[in-house]
Amino acid sequence: MEKIAIIGIGGRTGILFASKFKNAAEILGVGREQEINLMSSKNLLIQKRGSEPEVLDQKIINDRDFGNYPLPDYIFVMTRNPVSPVVKYYYQTVKEKNGKLPALVLSQNGIDAIGEAVSALKEIFGEDASKVQIIRLNLFNAVDGVKKGEAVCMKYSEPVKLVFSSAFGPENTSGLKNIFETAGVEYREYSRKDVKNMECSKLFLNLIGMAAASYGKSVEEGYRDKAIFGEEIFMLREYAASVKLSGGHFLNFKRYPVGILSCIINNVPLALLVPVRNVLAKMVSSGRGSKPKDLGEIDYYNGGVIKLAKEAGLETPVNVKVYNQAKKLLN
Repeated sequence: MEKIAIIGIGGRTGILFASKFKNAAEILGVGREQEINLMSSKNLLIQKRGSEPEVLDQKIINDRDFGNYPLPDYIFVMTRNPVSPVVKYYYQTVKEKNGKLPALVLSQNGIDAIGEAVSALKEIFGEDASKVQIIRLNLFNAVDGVKKGEAVCMKYSEPVKLVFSSAFGPENTSGLKNIFETAGVEYREYSRKDVKNMECSKLFLNLIGMAAASYGKSVEEGYRDKAIFGEEIFMLREYAASVKLSGGHFLNFKRYPVGILSCIINNVPLALLVPVRNVLAKMVSSGRGSKPKDLGEIDYYNGGVIKLAKEAGLETPVNVKVYNQAKKLLN
């Protein structure tokens, strides 16, 4: 059975994968004191919507003790951006143990994770960095954290849906696909040449609702305001233009036809989109609740758009406005 170390097991994605893969691989959770305490006191729960919450009963160690255990086949980094410090920490330990090189699996939002990870690996291994396989993974399931007394419960919907690609190093993904299939995960693998398009397409989905969130509103609340809805559309159009100028394009995922959606947003006049904005809001909000989107990774959402656009020689005033408004809310 393959061995997986999940870094950040107490986070939303970490707890989901730990629960989902528990019968498909040998899982070692790696976390911090708060997560270890929650788990040891049986206060870290996972709940599939429509079912009762279950205690996540999982082996977990402190991140400082990672080097005391045998190296896994995969290191799933389930922490938030940036990934560089995390990759350096764990792969320095890997180097010191002088054993096999675990594949690195990244699930972060945005389009910078691969580049950051490659740079970090090159600092540690030099030319041998190419011996480390980097798997880029995008998860489509929303996972919501809810406090229940002293417990924390993470809620998600089935089926678990994801796309992935071998982005760097060795390309064989048969072991990972076997884990997904055994766990009953719905997945699609993309070729390496499409990995950037895969990331850009997922970011398009992540951006939906960010203009509303920059005003402290949920998608449905924001879309009721024609001006905010207009900002949302122009924000997405700026992003689409940036992707095109950078040589990329959007993909149509199963259930999430980003290419088609982008084409509609780019080509249908705003005046024709406004009357259906509430319908769009309900579609976007389905399964995600009525809370505003999390602004914590704005640097990797709209900030990522601004960076990509600058590299392509394009101005993005609406994304800049959304970014600045979000920063003010966070402060």
